[in-house]
Amino acid sequence: MRTLKPAHSPFLPLCAVLTFMTSLPTSAAPPAPNKKITYNLNLLSGSDEYNNELLYALQAQQLPGTHQIEITLNGTPESSEEIEFVDHAGIVSPCLTPKNFKSWGVNLKTTELAFTPEGCWITDSNTEVQANYIYDTLTLQMLIPKGFMFSAFDKNMQNADPGINAIYTNYRFDASHNRRLGTSAGQGSTLSSNYFMSLNSGLNIGDWRLRNTSYLRSANGEWKSQSAYTYAYTNLPALASRLSLGQINTSSTVFEGHRLYGAELSTDTSLLPPQYKSYTPVLSGLAKTNARVTVAQQGQVIYETYVNAGVFELKGVDSVSSSNFVITVHEQDGSSQEFIVLNTRSSRVISAGHWRYGLAAGYLDSNDEPMMQLSLQYGVFNGLSAYAGTQYLQDYHAILFGQAVTLGPWGEAWMETTSSRSVSPRSTHSGQQARVGYNNNLDVLNTSINLTYEQRMSKDYRSLNQHTHSGYYTFESHRLKDRLQAQVFHRLPGRLGTFSVHQSVEHHWTGLGNKTTQHHTSSLSFGSSIGKLSYSMTYTHNLAQSAKRVKSTDESWLVSLSMPLFERTRLSASRLNDSSTLTLSHQSTDRTSNLYLSSTHYDDGSYRSTEAGADYFGRYGDVRAAIGQSTYGDSIRYGATGGMIVSHHGFVLADRVSESAMLVSVKDVENIAFTNSNTARTNGKGYAVINGLSPYNKNTVTVDTDKMPADVDFPSTKITAVPTRGAIIYKNINAISGAQVLFNLSTRDQRKIPYAAVAYIDDVRTQYMVDDGQTLYMDGLKKGDLNFTVRWGEGHDQQCEVKTNIPAREKDVDVQIMNASCI
Repeated sequence: MRTLKPAHSPFLPLCAVLTFMTSLPTSAAPPAPNKKITYNLNLLSGSDEYNNELLYALQAQQLPGTHQIEITLNGTPESSEEIEFVDHAGIVSPCLTPKNFKSWGVNLKTTELAFTPEGCWITDSNTEVQANYIYDTLTLQMLIPKGFMFSAFDKNMQNADPGINAIYTNYRFDASHNRRLGTSAGQGSTLSSNYFMSLNSGLNIGDWRLRNTSYLRSANGEWKSQSAYTYAYTNLPALASRLSLGQINTSSTVFEGHRLYGAELSTDTSLLPPQYKSYTPVLSGLAKTNARVTVAQQGQVIYETYVNAGVFELKGVDSVSSSNFVITVHEQDGSSQEFIVLNTRSSRVISAGHWRYGLAAGYLDSNDEPMMQLSLQYGVFNGLSAYAGTQYLQDYHAILFGQAVTLGPWGEAWMETTSSRSVSPRSTHSGQQARVGYNNNLDVLNTSINLTYEQRMSKDYRSLNQHTHSGYYTFESHRLKDRLQAQVFHRLPGRLGTFSVHQSVEHHWTGLGNKTTQHHTSSLSFGSSIGKLSYSMTYTHNLAQSAKRVKSTDESWLVSLSMPLFERTRLSASRLNDSSTLTLSHQSTDRTSNLYLSSTHYDDGSYRSTEAGADYFGRYGDVRAAIGQSTYGDSIRYGATGGMIVSHHGFVLADRVSESAMLVSVKDVENIAFTNSNTARTNGKGYAVINGLSPYNKNTVTVDTDKMPADVDFPSTKITAVPTRGAIIYKNINAISGAQVLFNLSTRDQRKIPYAAVAYIDDVRTQYMVDDGQTLYMDGLKKGDLNFTVRWGEGHDQQCEVKTNIPAREKDVDVQIMNASCI
């Protein structure tokens, strides 16, 4: 809202409209309406003199020059662009270039459009393509037959931007300092410190991307560093593929992923139609005490954090391979629990007649053995796909065949068999494995189901991971026999809540003949809300049975309640078996910080803990800290997360940098927010990083006008981009920054300045119009001396100059009103 002071001008609405239409930066599009309206100019200016700007205004035409206008394509908003308008024999029309048509998805080979030597579209070269410019709304309406257009997907591929050359990194740092009390009389306390840092970095040069993920860990002074992968890749749109070189994780959807030093050429689903989407599982679990949680893949820790007692959910965990996630909860009492979360693979059913492939070759990271892997998928006909693959090492060979079928609205089922032969110095192992699965999303029933059953026909079957990681995945005398995993999620009608079931049953061969061990895990959860009160219940049951039929069980009940006490203050309570936890939390009004106080105790008094902490989420990342005391000792934790980009535009900090991102520049305008991000705001130089761009899709970034500074305005608040995979796009948003002033003009000889007289500042393209009350609105004015010229003709007596001083903006005053003498 604009506040006027000292009085409201009756001509401000007209003045504002005229200024908006004429003060936009200056470029071309279809012609404006050519019908001329006749006026008696004497009534407006008191003389027969007029100027070209006034004539354009009376004819409802855009002024020549480059202007920011809105584009609609066949009735749908397309973009906001700078278009050049040119004057041809008194008619001003936009100059539309081949580049404009290409960006709108027009196939120039089919339209046979003609262009002038200057590159402007000749409007009558194809009567089927029509353009209409609406002066009142600064909108160019394009009507182009569908036959002249690329498909939406091909249009995005045509306009895909590889981005700028840049370096970026994301970091996460966590540290804890612990004092553990002695467990017996006379035993002193022990001190320990743990540090964990992950760096996810990248370098973009042209179409090539270099990526690295590294970890640095320290436990009690012993530091260890580890590089998960370092590789380069480039997109190959013509093949719908990606070429990767270096220390990579194979991306096959047929086999489990493996780390190797080498090369991989495989189908990139981001270069295929949008129905092929990747899936990332939710990593959640249950902690009995305030615990440290680690996530590993292929025996390598890829994520570490700290959680409070109760159910936890980990966000922002990036998978480094297609292997399953192994989550370990390290409790304060020294015990630990481990469970596996399936890294669900993408759909096995593909379109009829289409291929997907993956070819990888190199040296395995685990033992430096040369290895080759090939996988193929083919859509036999609609709803049925077949796939096959092979893995070959000098002393290991596996071959896989499978098929998948869609069941219409009832989901997807698949079945596959694998045969392997593994040679070791002491023996040779050959065996087979069969796997079947089913998954669906029943929208009608608000239910999703995922089932997987795996059966190994003999003890001698070995997967590649078992062959190369003997001792981690399985022992010689203790191998997986079969595994059943089921996940069901159901949303009840209305707001009654959600229900989920997780089930896992495993049998393992032992060295005692055909006897097996059994591991059984079940989990049932229900959550709902009543008004502002939310609640949930979770039951977990674990059963382990040895080969001698000795059973051990562990079960737990968790009940949680959460309700608001005051505005942005919540009280949460949970009951886990014989322990209770109470948490009080408060979130700031702008949602950038959170404070909490938590207390846990066991009924028998064997364990108590209290923890207080704070989190701050800002434009440059987040920082967190907590201090706690428990029966086992004391602890202090702290950490930080953030990202940064370095390019020829300079060094820009961010809360993070996603795989495909946008570097936005609003030159020298600070604190501009965007609706696409809760935390992104421009820094002192006007830069901000917008994350989460979808590769090969049109992405729109919009300025949040509700959070815009009072002295800033934008000709257009939207920018669009189609990034390639891994691109960092640079986009500039034009901003008008400075004071907004409404001048009441007067002249020394009391001459009347005519309606539509033009005011302009030297070296500034923007022009402003005077209304019929000699009122002039100008924006983007800097504090200090200001000189500008007002002109309504070509003669010296048809112009005057204003010399004034712009004061500092008064608080709560958006538009200042000033008197100015035009001499």
